[in-house]
Amino acid sequence: MELERLQIDVHHHVLDLRSIEGTIHKPFFARLFAASNEEQIKEIRKIIMEGDKLGVARWMESHPDIQLGEMSHNRLKRIGKALNIPHYSRLDVIALAQRIEELQNGKKPSDSKPTSNASSNVIDVRGSEDKDNAHSNSG
Repeated sequence: MELERLQIDVHHHVLDLRSIEGTIHKPFFARLFAASNEEQIKEIRKIIMEGDKLGVARWMESHPDIQLGEMSHNRLKRIGKALNIPHYSRLDVIALAQRIEELQNGKKPSDSKPTSNASSNVIDVRGSEDKDNAHSNSG
C-alpha cells in the first residue's frame, strides 16, 4: 500500500513537471522571463524546482509586464467588476479586454452605460495577485 501511494505521488509530480516544461517553452513565458528582474527570476526558479505548476501560473498572471490580452478570464472579470463594466461576467476574454482598454484610454466603452467620471475608473492592473487561483490552490 505504501509503495503504491509513493508511485502515485511520483507520477503526479512528474505530470506537474511536464506541464511546467510545456509552459516555460511558450513565447509568453519567455517574454515575461526576459523582462524579469533578478528577484523575479529567483522566485520563478524556486517555484519551478518545487514543481508547483499553479505557482508558475500565478507568477505569470501577476507579472508586472503582463498585458490585458494575456490575463486570465477571471482576472479580467475582477477588473471589469472594479470598473463597473455592465455585464462584465458575461463577456468573453476579448470583449472584456477591449472594454477595459477603452476605459483605461479614456474612451466610453462600447455597449456600456456612460459614466460621469470615466477618468477616475482607470485602475492599475499590474501586480495584483490572482485571488481565484490562490483560492483554488487551497482545496
